[in-house]
Formats: sequence, C-alpha cells, structure tokens
Amino acid sequence: MKKLKKFIKKHKKLYVLARCFTRINDPNLYLLLQGYYENFDYLKSTIIHNANFDYGKPPLYSIDIGSDRVCTMGFGALLRYTLVALYNSDCIGIQPFVKWGKYTLYYDENAEFEKENVFNYYYEPIPKLNVLNSNIKYIMDIKHGFSIKEKNENYRISDDEIIALSLIYKKYIFLNKKTKEYLHLNLKKIFTSEKILGVHIRGTDFNVGYVTHPKTISVDVYIKTIKKFFSSGKYNKIFIATEDINLLDSFKEVFGNSLVYYDDVFRTSGKTGPHGTQNDRPLHHYKLGLEVLRDIYTLAYCDSLICGMSQVSFAARYINKALGRKYEEFFLIDNGINETGKAIRAFYNIKEKP
Repeated sequence: MKKLKKFIKKHKKLYVLARCFTRINDPNLYLLLQGYYENFDYLKSTIIHNANFDYGKPPLYSIDIGSDRVCTMGFGALLRYTLVALYNSDCIGIQPFVKWGKYTLYYDENAEFEKENVFNYYYEPIPKLNVLNSNIKYIMDIKHGFSIKEKNENYRISDDEIIALSLIYKKYIFLNKKTKEYLHLNLKKIFTSEKILGVHIRGTDFNVGYVTHPKTISVDVYIKTIKKFFSSGKYNKIFIATEDINLLDSFKEVFGNSLVYYDDVFRTSGKTGPHGTQNDRPLHHYKLGLEVLRDIYTLAYCDSLICGMSQVSFAARYINKALGRKYEEFFLIDNGINETGKAIRAFYNIKEKP
C-alpha cells in the first residue's frame, strides 16, 4: 500500500483523481477543485470544515493564528505561514480574513492602537472591512496549516515559493501608516548613496539544536564569507541583522566602521531568543515584532545578501522580489538540518486559553 501511495503522489493527475475519489461524498469537493493545485511540494489541499453557506453572502477564508492556542512562532514564520494561507485562499477564490491572536509572541496588552489583532499592529487589515459589523454572517473557517512531507522542509524554501510568496505579499500585504513612517525614518539612516552588503545571522536559541531546525553556523564561517564578498570592493558598508549580542560584538571587532546596524534592537545572549522574553520596556512585545520587520525590510533593500536558513532571511528574499528589486549577489550558508535534538515546546509564560 505504501508503494502504491508513493507511486500515485509522483503522478499529479493520479493524485488529484485519488483525492477526488476519497472525497466523493464531501459536499465541498467542488470548492477544492475550483482552485486546487500543488505549487509547493510540501502542501496538501486545503481542508474545509464548518462551511455553513448562505449563498447570498460571501464567505470568508479565516486565517486565524494564536487566538485559541499557544503559538511560539517568530515573526518571520508567522508571516510565511500567513502568506501560504493567503495563497490557498487565492486558489479557492475566497476572500481571506487574517488575524494573529493574543497567544502569539507579539501580542501586547498595552497596545492602545489595536486590542484584538496583532497582524494589524503592523499591517493594514485583511480584508479592509469590519467583519463583526458587516452583513457577512457565515464565515468559512479553513484550517490551513502546513503539511510537511519531509520533516526538514520547514527550513527549506524553493525559488518557486519565493516567487509565489512575493506575488501574494504584493497583492495582500500593506504596511499601516504607523509602520510605514517608522520604517521610512529608519531606512534612510542606513541607505544613502553607498552600496550595502546585507548579512543576517541567527544565534541565541538556534544554538539549542532543535530537531528539524538548521544546524548552528559558526561566526568564523560568516566572517570568512563576508570578507570574501566585501574584499571585492563592490560594497561600502555591511549591514548586520542579528538578535545575538555576542555575534554583533564579534562583527564590530572585525569590521569596525564598515559595519552598520540598528543600535536600539532588543538583543539577547545565551540560548533564549528575544521573541520569547519578558521585559519592562514599554510595548516590549509590539516592539519585538517591529524590530524584526525593520530588519527584514532593511535586508530586502540591501544590494546583496548573505544569510543562513531562517524565516527572517526567507522573508527578506520574497519581499525583495515583491519590491521589484533583485540582489546583485546572494549567498546562502547551508550547514544542514538537525535530524535529532530537542523539540520546541510552548514556552515563555504564554498560557493556553482556559
């Protein structure tokens, strides 16, 4: 049976026919067929449930992350998962609704500008209507989570996915006024007339060795790689994005005045990433997300990029393309994936909904 399943999955027409056959009594089958196709190797077709239709009213594709269960994803992962779900809604042809809830790491109870939806801290709402006050009574709730065929695929991204997510980002994702002004003020501090080599390096919790996460890349490997590119004379400055204080200090020691970075980032050391911290600074959790988004956009605007496998660098790459830009040089440092190790658990004082 396993051999038969593998054979069917290798032949897309057979695979679609087999899925149709197994769902022949599903009243929502026609919706699945309306836009279903596999563009990303690790995705399976969307599962639709609780679809109580009123055909006189448009349904919504509900992309709700962290409203009723703990979500420990960092900002880059939240964004990537949301974009894949938006891609699914496009395939089916249903208006999406996006919400990041109070059980995400970036929820801030002191954020007066937005109480319910963390996504709206940073972006324009999707859709741009008040769902609660609209005449839409029937909401289609679609569970859109990744179905990973290979356990290490969460930290791999193909060129096809970069292209697809860049198109979805350009179509749906718009910075809100507050975020746009913040990024504008910060980006102009980094970008003048000089050419900049962007570098993203993860430390802190990446050093724990979580199973299915990328293996640690030493600072020496990064420094050697950067020196090789920077010595060409093409670049005037190196922009470094890292959440690790010790890594930043190492780069400052080696590259001195050639290095540019944001000095107001909340960084940590050891094996706890900033996204899992508690702190007394005002709007700490909101600012954590804002600082990551600033790094992502800064990396996206750099002339070239050196990075490891991380959700932040993935986001920089598809946003770079969404902005109509193209890196002159791109170098990915791939040290492989941890096949064994600790599993990530819900952590950092986030409690399940009672």
